[in-house]
Amino acid sequence: MPLDVNDFRFWRAFRSVSAKQMFRTWDFLTAVSLGVLSSFLYSHFVPQATTQVAVAGDFVAIAGALFGVVIAGFAIAAALLDERYARALRAKKQSSYNLLRHFLVEGGLLVTSLTVTLIYRAIAQPVYTLSHLSAHLMFGAAVFFFFWSLFGALQLMTLVLGVAVTSTELFSVPKDERDTA
Repeated sequence: MPLDVNDFRFWRAFRSVSAKQMFRTWDFLTAVSLGVLSSFLYSHFVPQATTQVAVAGDFVAIAGALFGVVIAGFAIAAALLDERYARALRAKKQSSYNLLRHFLVEGGLLVTSLTVTLIYRAIAQPVYTLSHLSAHLMFGAAVFFFFWSLFGALQLMTLVLGVAVTSTELFSVPKDERDTA
């Protein structure tokens, strides 16, 4: 089936991942918990917006580096998808797109995390003077997206490991079995 550029856009990849795969996972639920908990704890024990902005600055540096890691992981996984791997995927009625789309979705999540955190850092002080609650909720959103993208990057590491192990295992399968698998 011929593919065009629209087949590789972010929103197509995002929509192709089921809600269960996105939202009913340990990484999402843990990130929600950490976002709510940190928003509550920071609002009660460290109410200064300057401290929260400084913590959010750490998120920017870490998420930016993680974006590079996701791109490198994508390159590794794509490089490991050789002819043997493609045949094995076809035999299981799968495609390389189903495997690699997770990198695009995670990259989008990291970009969202960076964007939310940068916006928070830019407007936290003025918002804090108008509404402490709004500033703390915004901080909670930045924490949530940061940890969701952090844990998502960890999930991608397991995906790269799985691709690498499967790829090396395909070398040990005799050629006649590979052709029929």
